[in-house]
Amino acid sequence: MHTQKTGLYLQSIANNNPVFQFETKFFLASSQFL
Repeated sequence: MHTQKTGLYLQSIANNNPVFQFETKFFLASSQFL
């Protein structure tokens, strides 16, 4: 649950910062393996 909330938070940041979009996708992808 906490990870999902963090993911949504990072996604909202990525929407305002396209350069951060790749980092967010990478984080969300790697967080699924934790």
